[in-house]
Amino acid sequence: MEKRVLIFTNHFYPEYFKINDVVDWFCSENYTTSVVTSNPNYPKGKIFKGFSIFGSKKTHKSASVYRLPVIPRGGGNKFTLSLNYLSYFFSLFLFTLWLIIIHKKYDTLLIHHTSPPLLFLPALIYKKIKGAKVILWDLDMWPHTLSSVGIIKSKGLINFLEGLFKWFYKQFDHILLGSESFKEFAQKRVNLKKTLYFPNWADLVFESQKPIERNFDPTKKMIISYTGNIGQAQDFESLVKAVKLSKNNNYEIRLIGNGRAKESLKSIVLAERLNDR
Repeated sequence: MEKRVLIFTNHFYPEYFKINDVVDWFCSENYTTSVVTSNPNYPKGKIFKGFSIFGSKKTHKSASVYRLPVIPRGGGNKFTLSLNYLSYFFSLFLFTLWLIIIHKKYDTLLIHHTSPPLLFLPALIYKKIKGAKVILWDLDMWPHTLSSVGIIKSKGLINFLEGLFKWFYKQFDHILLGSESFKEFAQKRVNLKKTLYFPNWADLVFESQKPIERNFDPTKKMIISYTGNIGQAQDFESLVKAVKLSKNNNYEIRLIGNGRAKESLKSIVLAERLNDR
């Protein structure tokens, strides 16, 4: 029997997110897979070369990839980001209606949640009409992410949004949590039996490397490496404060990645002369 999977995600190859690996796995398992995403424009805020601003349909391995038209995120300020998110929501909403009317039913819909929860509503409309199972892969615990970075400070608004998310969580058939710490919030919304801890995994390039055993030498400089998104939610300001307070300079911190906060972080490091320590 044919197994059909529909995926809603803000980001997909050639943007680098773990959803790429998930789609590859579905393809290798012979699932009929369709990915609905936006035109790639992360992290630089410009649509990648070779992609039409009007959207397109392409194939990635055996998966059908529907690129929806969006307003690019630009420099990443709040205004352009809002336009980016809202334009994708409207494109996705209309496209979901088209899927409902035209396409053969998908058995499962997977939501790859890395940004505002605007993907939830079209997915739940699809579930209501077509009867598909909907799985949420939650990698961004709203509204608490907004609270932690200082975007929302009103407790009343936080409580209202938390109530909305509690309702959302109850509509999903399964919820994959990207962090163990998310369980604290998830258990206030649904029974934890409905959830599964689903952490990111190492890239194959790292898994193929054999670890080298070395005895720790306190006289040599310690190398501390970070790979991933360099954004506001990662709170690199606290890292800068910790480095400034540190009395031990026998270490080196290497940050490998990209994101909205990268340039401002580089400016702080230069201004504070932290590279000279």
